[in-house]
Amino acid sequence: MNIPFLKSLLLPIVENKDMFHIDIKPADDVFCTEVRIRVSLDDMRKVIGHRGKMYRSIKIIIKYALRQEAVNVIIDLWDKK
Repeated sequence: MNIPFLKSLLLPIVENKDMFHIDIKPADDVFCTEVRIRVSLDDMRKVIGHRGKMYRSIKIIIKYALRQEAVNVIIDLWDKK
């Protein structure tokens, strides 16, 4: 997965760019990849969107980008403390 692509997708959305961070690592399951998107608590609302529409769109884009690898994607969105 291309982290700069995800950053270019999400950086315009967040205001507090110092708190923004993306981690991609294999999950416990062999066919899963865990994507952690860390944002500040104030930006959490923007990344999730109205009724989770933005969150679902991000998840679809990540799954599409990883379609060649035949993996399931787990997105963990959380605020950095």
